[in-house]
This record gives sequence, structure tokens and C-alpha cells, in this order.
Amino acid sequence: MEKRSGGWKREVLRAHKRIAGLFARSEARERSCAYLQGLLSGCERKNGWQLAEWMGEAAPYAVQHLLDRAGMRTRLATRCAITHWKS
Repeated sequence: MEKRSGGWKREVLRAHKRIAGLFARSEARERSCAYLQGLLSGCERKNGWQLAEWMGEAAPYAVQHLLDRAGMRTRLATRCAITHWKS
């Protein structure tokens, strides 16, 4: 089980490296990695409050800020992620 978990985390980090450059600040890069992990986690509901809580945030505002500021780069991030998962 540990090997499977380690492989999953490694792949998430590998995928995140492809989109990390879309975020200018280190805080946004870290939060985007946590958000990606949250989307792929067993978190029951994938809404702003639930994912923020899963990420250890007190409120969803930082997650909402991340998603709002990344708006213009969403298509590029999606293309990067699709290319990664196809390879």
C-alpha cells in the first residue's frame, strides 16, 4: 500500500511541475499543488469550502483567490494536465 501511495504522490507532483510555472508566487504554486491533490483525494465534496478545509485552510478565500487569479491561464493549465496524463 505504501508503494502505491508513494507512486500516486509522485505522479501528482510530476503533473504539478508542468503547471507550476503558471503561478508567479511561491504561495500560489504551493496552494495549487495542494488544490490538485485535494481534487484527486478522497475528499467527499469538491467545493471551495470542503477543499480548503482538506488543505488545512481556515476559510475558502485563499483557494477562491487562487482560482480567480488563474482564470486567464486555465486553458493552458488544462492543456498541460491533459498532455501529462496522456504521456
